[in-house]
Amino acid sequence: MAADAPSDGASAAAQHRVPTRTCPAATRGRPEHRHIASRPIAEASDCSGLVGAAWRSAGVSLPRTVKQMYDAGRKVAKSDLQPGDVIYWYNDNQHNGMYVGNGKAIHAPRTGKNIEIVPLDSMPFFAASRP
Repeated sequence: MAADAPSDGASAAAQHRVPTRTCPAATRGRPEHRHIASRPIAEASDCSGLVGAAWRSAGVSLPRTVKQMYDAGRKVAKSDLQPGDVIYWYNDNQHNGMYVGNGKAIHAPRTGKNIEIVPLDSMPFFAASRP
């Protein structure tokens, strides 16, 4: 790849129109798990709240519920996952999180539990979408 050619992450940032400066810890303009997990997020009390707060920190508004996020997102194949993609486990309305790369995802197990980074296949993978 040429030195001045955009990386896949840069292309994704341009495609999603998420400016890197909006979220200083963002990975090439995508919401990044260390940014979201390192500070209290009152509205991120459940799985979809965490995903919504992460994307909001990068300037992108998502619907509130798992089902609404699933219906609104552009579906991506598991083999095409990029950090920031929304992961759905079990079905289209039960549980979601965000892909962070290297076969791992971040999620809020349930209200009152700590945010976790887990292997992508730690729960039955159903689908993924890209806001």
